[in-house]
Amino acid sequence: GKYYTLVRGNCDPKPVQKPRPPIWIGGGGEQLTLRVVARHADYANFGGTVEDFKRKREILAQHCKDVGRNFDEIRLTWSPEVFMRETEAEVAAAGSRSLWGHPLEQWKAVSLVGTPEQVSEKVAEYVAMGCVGFVPWCADYPDTTTLDLFAGVANQFRAPR
Repeated sequence: GKYYTLVRGNCDPKPVQKPRPPIWIGGGGEQLTLRVVARHADYANFGGTVEDFKRKREILAQHCKDVGRNFDEIRLTWSPEVFMRETEAEVAAAGSRSLWGHPLEQWKAVSLVGTPEQVSEKVAEYVAMGCVGFVPWCADYPDTTTLDLFAGVANQFRAPR
């Protein structure tokens, strides 16, 4: 191409995405990013608190109206850090493992941090606001405790195939 050349590049099996690959745009800039999402994206990926998600959703809906697009065409997703343990005591003992160094309570507000029951309740809040997908990243990697516990939570929300 104009900028890169790939010799003997291989991609098998070939992706089947018709008419084109879906366009994902992550970010929550209310004046620019969400306006670009309204014009071009198939998926919008936000971070932040439940209140942030609700506000971004409302602003995106207005941008869609402004550009003449059906808001329901855009699928909303959320990208949280995830840290789970079986008990609240285990979560508290771990302290703040946030990749950003936030205090535990602040970390809980913007992420999925807690027991399976607590995380399930929070996931349900986002789903109720129209969130159709999650892009989680485990804060305790390479430990697999969070991943193992989150698999159980995710199965509660999995759509039938």
